[in-house]
Amino acid sequence: MKKRPADTEIAARKKRKLIAGYQVCTPEQAGLSSEPLDRLRQTVHEEVHELGSLSGVAHLILVDGKCVFAQADGLANESGAKFELQTLCALHSCSKPLTVAAFLTLLDAGKVRLTDPIDKYLPYPERVLARTGGTQTRKVRVRPTLQHLLTMQAGLRHSDDDAYSSIVSELKKQRIKDLTSFCDALFKIPLLSEPGNLHYYSLAIDVLGRVCEVVSGRPLDVFVTESLLRPLGMLDTHFIVPSSKLRRTAELYDCRRSVGSRSKPSKKPYCAHPWHGPQMHPGVFSGGGGILSYSDAGMYGTAEDYARFCQMLINGGCTSNGRRILRKSTVQLLFRDCLTPFASSNGRVRGWDDYGGSDPSEKHYWEHHAWSLLNATLDLEERPRILGPPRKGHTLWMYGMGAYWFVDARRKLVAISFAQCFSSRSKDCGSDCVPFAKEAFDKGPAGKKLKVKKAEKYYGKLP
Repeated sequence: MKKRPADTEIAARKKRKLIAGYQVCTPEQAGLSSEPLDRLRQTVHEEVHELGSLSGVAHLILVDGKCVFAQADGLANESGAKFELQTLCALHSCSKPLTVAAFLTLLDAGKVRLTDPIDKYLPYPERVLARTGGTQTRKVRVRPTLQHLLTMQAGLRHSDDDAYSSIVSELKKQRIKDLTSFCDALFKIPLLSEPGNLHYYSLAIDVLGRVCEVVSGRPLDVFVTESLLRPLGMLDTHFIVPSSKLRRTAELYDCRRSVGSRSKPSKKPYCAHPWHGPQMHPGVFSGGGGILSYSDAGMYGTAEDYARFCQMLINGGCTSNGRRILRKSTVQLLFRDCLTPFASSNGRVRGWDDYGGSDPSEKHYWEHHAWSLLNATLDLEERPRILGPPRKGHTLWMYGMGAYWFVDARRKLVAISFAQCFSSRSKDCGSDCVPFAKEAFDKGPAGKKLKVKKAEKYYGKLP
């Protein structure tokens, strides 16, 4: 009998007693249905080996602290290294939650408060543009705090804003060589909106990284490693990849339609092309996940490493061996809508609830999602309300150009998908294990016992 493509891999995984430090078990042993996960394996095989629309990917699923699914397939780079669970991938925006979690260790230690003004630590701008598109400035009405940075309400924009063109030019020429110089240049420009008046996905966490340096007295890479990564056992997560690990670092690919000829037809419908963009000096540690382009990774990490971080959130701030990283109350805060203090009289937040414009489906989407203090998206079942405490959710997730993680505190589910490629094929599903993981849980005895609601519908149809 001919073996299925995944059979050899499944057998190899079963031989491993631990993955990412977690005990390996079958989906059935954890109360899951294996059928959706079998479909995921086949989908990955098809997209990697038959279509070529996925260059490489690693998936890891934990339920109640046990590894129920692990798969890696494809190639990581031009040297021919296989994509593995230990392949180092550019984290991009998934760097933000790690930077924030490291900062929160300072909060737990009483070294900072969310209400601290930013200018207590840095020469943050005191002036803001008087009107959008204008040149005149005025003094800010609200003194910006660390809370404004974490909630993206600090009056900053991202690097593609025209106001920062001179900084971008200096970064491209690698004349700005560290985070201090970057922030000094940034602070010479007035704020582009009044603090607390607009949520804008911005360079705020890069500034927060500089706060961490000032408070801790250490460079950001050292601080994050010593306060978060090393205690969690995330030994393959770095701002700069050591030379000894370069061979297992994934390249970023653009998977496009193959262009063949009659004499030399393409073997696959899609072909992977290395993607390159401008890079800044490696000494500018971007806790926000890169500033110039996707070639700026922020941090690098593996699927196994990031699973440790996510499981810590499920555990209420502790590692699996009981070591406390964050206070339980701090982790609970991460599952609440942190934009509530900035809501208008109708309960909505400018820059968040109106992000999709007038499109009814977009409006519905943003009403049922919120921003977590962790700098991740929080899924909610409750619409914005005018009065009352912040809405609570049970699922957190973040996507960073190929790096994707998902945490569900109710299901005690962690799902990690690391795939380093763009794809022009809109129907690709093999780069995202989350819908398969949720279906596997909900169709099994564990889901029936939990009686998970069917209202969660933002992940599209499965193949």
